[in-house]
Amino acid sequence: MIERVRVDDVSDELGHARHLAERIKQPGSSQESLQPPPKSTHAEAVVDGVIAADVLALSQCRDIAEAADGFEYVTQELAIHLMVNEEEFSREFQGLCSGFETEELIST
Repeated sequence: MIERVRVDDVSDELGHARHLAERIKQPGSSQESLQPPPKSTHAEAVVDGVIAADVLALSQCRDIAEAADGFEYVTQELAIHLMVNEEEFSREFQGLCSGFETEELIST
């Protein structure tokens, strides 16, 4: 079950990234942060990376929505839509992480 949820979440996140990439290309910009961890099989590093990326994504969506308010409605609507999806993902992921931490404690 957790694997299916993660696959669905990854698909959603890739969709978000594609939408943002398409929009970023239009006015012209670049992406320099959120590089993968050196050891992608290290569970704690992956979890920390997902949480950090999620916090940054929410912050960026808020900033974009505020900056676009009043004159760039398509961008503002996209940012709000992505922010709602990111908040939902964050809640689900935190629930999965709490289960992961419990399983990790039990197995040690």
